[in-house]
Amino acid sequence: MYGCYYIESCHLDSWLHLALTLGIEELILATNSMVPKYNFPLSLLSGKSGNSIRYLRLSFCIFRPTVRLGCFKSLKKLHLYCVGISGDELGYLLPVSVALEQLELAYCNEIICLKIPHVLQRLSCLDVAACHNLQMIKSEAPNLSSLCFEWFHHHVHTSLGEALHVKKLQMLCFRDFYYVQLPTIMPNLEALTIDSICQIASIPSVHSKFCSLKYLNICVPGEVPEVRVKYGLFSGDPSHPRQMPEHRYVKLKRAKIIGFYPAKSLLELASHVLETATSLECLTLDTTYCSCGRRHSDPAKCYLVAIKRYFEGKVPSTARLDVEGPCSGVRPNDRRWQGFTVFDGRS
Repeated sequence: MYGCYYIESCHLDSWLHLALTLGIEELILATNSMVPKYNFPLSLLSGKSGNSIRYLRLSFCIFRPTVRLGCFKSLKKLHLYCVGISGDELGYLLPVSVALEQLELAYCNEIICLKIPHVLQRLSCLDVAACHNLQMIKSEAPNLSSLCFEWFHHHVHTSLGEALHVKKLQMLCFRDFYYVQLPTIMPNLEALTIDSICQIASIPSVHSKFCSLKYLNICVPGEVPEVRVKYGLFSGDPSHPRQMPEHRYVKLKRAKIIGFYPAKSLLELASHVLETATSLECLTLDTTYCSCGRRHSDPAKCYLVAIKRYFEGKVPSTARLDVEGPCSGVRPNDRRWQGFTVFDGRS
């Protein structure tokens, strides 16, 4: 790996030529984001130059292939951060990178449609973050196992085929999240994380298309509006909860909801997990980022008390329900609340 700091752009061409001639395996190029972007000289990649590169990371530069480059047959990791490259230009690079295992794109705002060809048989990890003009991801790579998507201003349509090998999916949304934004069927998905900075407009019941799910994490916004408390439960008391599609999640072992507060939809979701996850070991409700840390004169206004009253008697004997987060409405020497365990069905 070659590294050089504070080098002037006029010397970069000669430095890159030397590095490529020496047969480097890792090339990391990060120019100053405050100056005009450096235009990567593609002429340096002619012939066999670049054949040895296994890891390529470019930041704050322009990279515009106009023909297929035959020098990236050994490339395993490609990371592009704030790079000027279009989807069509990326299309000249990906089909020849047959050894590629990881692809990470962030702030590449010229990409509108990302197409990943079937020839990328070894591609297992795909991470796409904050590409603001991206509208579609169409992947034919057959062996993807880990996906991470971050959307900012709009929903990006994803077409991943049957995604038979995907085991890990992370989705971070800087806007309202809707369940329909989840990608297509993933029968072997084991870990699902949904994080919405704005709000989760429709709390998902984990659909049967995720029948192998083992770990579920849902993060709701930390800013919770003031809600009215009545008899220890919050407004929208789900005395008659809505019925969700019946499906047994026989492999789900651990689930966690971050930013939890006793709203009707969240209580229904937690109840659904407890009722249908037959192998569940622990469901964690994390109230750390909500407002329950404020001091209340009435203990009935405490989130933990409300949660305990709702779930007591509903936890299976093989599972445990934990609540994490500070709560001044609970006496710290009360053994019932040590470790923030609201109710342990196994005790």
